[in-house]
Amino acid sequence: YVFLAMTFFLFYASVGFFGLESSLIRYVGSAYDEEKVEKISEYALSAVAIVTFSSVMIICVHYFVISDLLLYFSVSEVVVDVLAIYILSLIPYSLCVVFCSILRCVNKASLAVLLDSVLIPFISTFVLYFVFDLNGSDDVNLIGYINLFSSVVAFLIPLFFIFPYVSCRKFSKLYVSRLVKAGFPMLAAGLVVFFTSLAPMFFLERSFGGEEVA
Repeated sequence: YVFLAMTFFLFYASVGFFGLESSLIRYVGSAYDEEKVEKISEYALSAVAIVTFSSVMIICVHYFVISDLLLYFSVSEVVVDVLAIYILSLIPYSLCVVFCSILRCVNKASLAVLLDSVLIPFISTFVLYFVFDLNGSDDVNLIGYINLFSSVVAFLIPLFFIFPYVSCRKFSKLYVSRLVKAGFPMLAAGLVVFFTSLAPMFFLERSFGGEEVA
C-alpha cells in the first residue's frame, strides 16, 4: 500500500516541480558565473513561487477530485488514505528539490549531494526505526507522517545554506515565465516516462491488490 501511495506521490512531485531542475541549472548557473547575487535570488524566489503554487493546486485537486476518482476506479481505500497523508509533504519536498538544485548551481554540488543522499535519508531512517519503532507497528499511516516530518527537515536544512542567495523579497514575473518555459519540455518528457511505468502497476493493483503489486 505504501509503495503504491509513494508512486502516486512521486507523480505529483514531478508535476509540482514542473521540470525546473534543468532550467534552474541553466539560469542560476549563468547568474552565478556572472556573480550576480540579486539575479540568483530572483530566480530562486521565482522557482519557490512556481513550486508552491503548483503544489497547492495539486493538493486541492487531489483532495476534491482525484481521491474520489481513485476510489471509483477501485483503488484500495488504504492507498487513498496513506496518499492523503503523503501529499501533505508535497510542498516541503518540492522546495527541498529546488534548494538542492540551487546549491548545485552555486558551486556547492558536493553539499547538495551530501544533504540529498546522505544526511536527509539518515534523519528519516533514525525517525523511522528509533523514534516510532515501526518494527512492532502495523500502522501504514505512520509512514506518511514520517515522510511529512522528513520532508520538512529536508526543506529546512538546505534553506539554511542557500539563505545568503535569497536576499530580495520579491520574484520577477519575467523570471517565472523563463523558468516555466524552459522547464515545460522536461515536465512533459518526465510525465510520459512516468505514465508508461505507472500504467502496469495500476492495472495490477486493480487485479491482485496492493500487497501483491508491492
